[in-house]
Amino acid sequence: MNISQRWRLASIFVTLTNLLAFAAAQSSCIDNGNYTSFSTYKDNLETILSSLPTKVDIHGFYNASVGQSPDTAYAAVLCRGDIQPEECRSCIQNATAELVNSCPNYKQAVHWNELCMVRYSNESMFGILRTSPGWSWRSLRNA
Repeated sequence: MNISQRWRLASIFVTLTNLLAFAAAQSSCIDNGNYTSFSTYKDNLETILSSLPTKVDIHGFYNASVGQSPDTAYAAVLCRGDIQPEECRSCIQNATAELVNSCPNYKQAVHWNELCMVRYSNESMFGILRTSPGWSWRSLRNA
């Protein structure tokens, strides 16, 4: 194998590694307390999470809350702007299932992937700037 072929192979490997990192889904469980299996918060959370895929608007966004304080569950979803509503709903449904599996009993969590984001909390998050948790991907190419 000559130097040109090695360089090309290395370039392909780096590109594939970057694509996999970009496409990888990620959940972040926020340590702000846990809920119990038979709590009112759990019931409210299950109610709101199950409604997310059907409530998302044609722009790929939806937020809502269910329940009374201190057991209120808040949730928000956002899809990438260039995907169709049905693909958005499917992404939200899958992301919600992944989030529940990845962060069992957490009162706050967020899951994002290339197409959509799902977040829930026991604290209001509407109109409040949050800079964490975060996930970034850096490209070495010129923009």
